[in-house]
Amino acid sequence: MSDESKEEARAFSARPEARFALAAGALGAFAAIALTVVEVTRTPGPYSAVAYVYLPFVAICAAVLAGVWGIALGCVWYSQKGTQVYFRAVIWLAWALVLGAPLTLLMVLLG
Repeated sequence: MSDESKEEARAFSARPEARFALAAGALGAFAAIALTVVEVTRTPGPYSAVAYVYLPFVAICAAVLAGVWGIALGCVWYSQKGTQVYFRAVIWLAWALVLGAPLTLLMVLLG
């Protein structure tokens, strides 16, 4: 095996969790953009222009956070299927993130 193929094998894009991260990140960015646009159009005023300036930053932050959640979801998914083996601490952290993030978001939205 050449050095270049070893590097490709260790790349994150070659891991099965990468699909979960990409999908969750894209959905998170689109959701943040949609919610921001709806809020800006609901209350027009001088602050609407400022909100459109900050829109890309909000979308990037949402995409990164949702992508990390997607990685954790992928770890849990493939661990439960038995196709990937992870360290026990990684699984515990992934479960905490997969369950904790939606619960926290729900508590913030309802509370």
